[in-house]
Amino acid sequence: MSITAVIAATLGFLLSQPAALQQQAEPEPETDHFETAIKIIKKYEGMSTPAHYPFVGHGHLVLPGEKFPRHRSLTVAEADRLLRADLRKLIRMFNAYGKDSILLGVLAYNIGPGNVRRSAVLKKIAAGNRDIRQNYLRHTRYKGKVLPSLQRRRTEEFNTLYIPDTLS
Repeated sequence: MSITAVIAATLGFLLSQPAALQQQAEPEPETDHFETAIKIIKKYEGMSTPAHYPFVGHGHLVLPGEKFPRHRSLTVAEADRLLRADLRKLIRMFNAYGKDSILLGVLAYNIGPGNVRRSAVLKKIAAGNRDIRQNYLRHTRYKGKVLPSLQRRRTEEFNTLYIPDTLS
């Protein structure tokens, strides 16, 4: 195969991929908390296979207009870039909540941003009440049933990502 054919095939493949996967890794403006959040999400979401479609990568729900392969899994690098892009977007949605934005973004990654906006967790934070542990840990149901894996996940998320107020 000629070098021109290889370049053309590679370019065609790259242009067929979703924009989120084409982007080069950008510098992380976030802190170690962001990296910790990524690790927690990967731990509990795992890696989707074609059988999980419309979920790809680490639990990304394919939205209308997005084009992801149905019959192959994303590569580890593709899934990582997609997760980082998704989490950054969710954190920006909750940026007004300062140090709680990563915690809220992680919760939104799992239950959806609309559910977080309607939650007692966000309502308390918005009212200036950061006593949210019990409210956060209540997000452990799937199809009406409490799942031990969600209990473990919420506990780990909260214990690791919640930044307490400092005493002055």
